[in-house]
Amino acid sequence: KLIDTSTYRTLYLQSKGGQFHSVAHLKRHIEEQKLYRRI
Repeated sequence: KLIDTSTYRTLYLQSKGGQFHSVAHLKRHIEEQKLYRRI
């Protein structure tokens, strides 16, 4: 799955802030919010 740069930066800052408990939690958030880019 690919995400665009702005989405990546937002998720990066959220993960640095401790919003996500694990990588699985981050992936689940991306799936639920449909943040991945369709090609």
